[in-house]
Amino acid sequence: TPATTKSSGGVTTIVPGQPMTFNMSFRNTGNVPLANAYIVDPPNPLASPNPFDIVQLMSVSVPGSPGSVVEMYVPGPGWVPYSSTSPELSLAKGIKVSLAPGQTLGVGKTFNVSYKVQVRAGIPTDGSATFTNCAATGIAPGGPGTQVCSPLVTVVPASAGATLQKSISPGQLKRPEPGLPPQVTQVKHSIFNSGSSYLQSMTVTDQDTAFFNLVNFSGGIVVNMPPGANRVKVDACTNACGVFPSGWTQGTATASATPGIPAGVDPAQVQGIRVTFSNSSNGFTLTPGQYLPNAGACKLASVCFNVTAREFKRSNSAERIPLGVIDDHSDGDVVTNLPTPATIHLSTVTAPLEFIDGSPRIKFTKGPNSKLGPNDTAPFDLTIENTGTTAVATPSIVDKLPDNLALDENPPGGTVGKPWIVSYPALPAGITGPPKDDITYDFTPGSNLADPFQGATVRWTFGTFNLPPGGKINIRIYVKLAGSYTVGTPITNTAGASGTNPSSSVRPETLDLRSQTPRPMIRASTACRRRTSRPWQVTRLMLASGRRAIRSSASTTLIPVRSSELMTRHVRSSLT
Repeated sequence: TPATTKSSGGVTTIVPGQPMTFNMSFRNTGNVPLANAYIVDPPNPLASPNPFDIVQLMSVSVPGSPGSVVEMYVPGPGWVPYSSTSPELSLAKGIKVSLAPGQTLGVGKTFNVSYKVQVRAGIPTDGSATFTNCAATGIAPGGPGTQVCSPLVTVVPASAGATLQKSISPGQLKRPEPGLPPQVTQVKHSIFNSGSSYLQSMTVTDQDTAFFNLVNFSGGIVVNMPPGANRVKVDACTNACGVFPSGWTQGTATASATPGIPAGVDPAQVQGIRVTFSNSSNGFTLTPGQYLPNAGACKLASVCFNVTAREFKRSNSAERIPLGVIDDHSDGDVVTNLPTPATIHLSTVTAPLEFIDGSPRIKFTKGPNSKLGPNDTAPFDLTIENTGTTAVATPSIVDKLPDNLALDENPPGGTVGKPWIVSYPALPAGITGPPKDDITYDFTPGSNLADPFQGATVRWTFGTFNLPPGGKINIRIYVKLAGSYTVGTPITNTAGASGTNPSSSVRPETLDLRSQTPRPMIRASTACRRRTSRPWQVTRLMLASGRRAIRSSASTTLIPVRSSELMTRHVRSSLT
């Protein structure tokens, strides 16, 4: 037996004077072409109750291929050929559609039938008249198989109406500022036929002047067609949004689930959106019920579009948009013909959107970690980065040098009185950091003014400059290790950054000065004589750290030397 389906399209009520469509089908689930198949509704026209006691047949639609024979059951004559103009049409108590002789249904193919009915005269609309419509398929000359049924249908009086709902998600946007990526939210409307009468169209209109004064339309229109609709039209206004169509640029109806605004309309100028759902037949086909899927790009809504917060009001380009909540108002319309032809206005709905300030966040790095020996100099970068959502106000960087480290007063790229280099690795377009001369530099010596290795403190402040989101400032300094420092002990150098609006961010950095075990790689030996004329041996060594040293045969002490001092004349001079 072929697989059978029966449906009322989700409609569970029928109104006098309003046609209702039923769909039924059978599918060839075998592995050979199907012949002599038929579908009958109801399976037994003589049984009671019969749904055609409450409704009468109006029309039957079948595909052109494969060929078929359509019959209707009329009490008395029995099964007779169907004709939409037959005087017996109103008497029909059942329909049967059979594959025509010699016609077959291919493997895996489905044969679809649809028919329309309307309520018979005199049927009560108080809810007492109900019916269940069932169908079954069979293979002639055998009888029909198991029946399948659509949901219970109730006869009700005509009532036209729709439900309109609105939300904005997320409900908060940060006020824009340089460096902050666009803050986007989705405006969502759901509209559905909540009456019993079919509608010709349903329209949602969002033209709140106060709302669009603070936001920009940014596209992203997505729709979920309500039941019975198969096209959507988007209109837009860019200035004075009057009563439609005054001030509106009208779009073109489309079946697309992602329609756009009318061609030629600048999205940044949009101050109103109007979305209309209808059917390409232009008939009253939008049935009761809703289609609001909990998935996809427009969840639980019929139409969604995106807006972004403006930095300045549309009405005043010098005034930032205010903090706080703005309500966005929308309304709608539906067109019906029952109980009387009319355009019904839907009540205004609102959804709040709150504008808030972002929060700054400092990320501070200092590096690199280094290994250096006494009297060695190494560069260090102090970097402050704003990883937050608003500017860091008047940032500053401070580095407290520990004992045994001194600031190099004449580094590469430095200037007199400002022995450091500033750069701005990342700033938003149109933003420039303060030049070096506008940066305040403070040097506070350590406890012993005469000793530069006694823990000086250096600080940089950047005037009235505010570091925008995503921005970076880098200060490069050079430090020198004291010559008297005992190799092998790490030094911790703590530095940090702060702004006047966030709390300080501090990150310690360690300079690893520990030497490794020497490798006794003897490069050369030189015989020398002290003034006592007692001979001794001087050995030149290469340490694992890469540094060089000399060692005498009379002592185990390693004496660090520069490369140039490894020349014999320098060694002899050092030992004299």
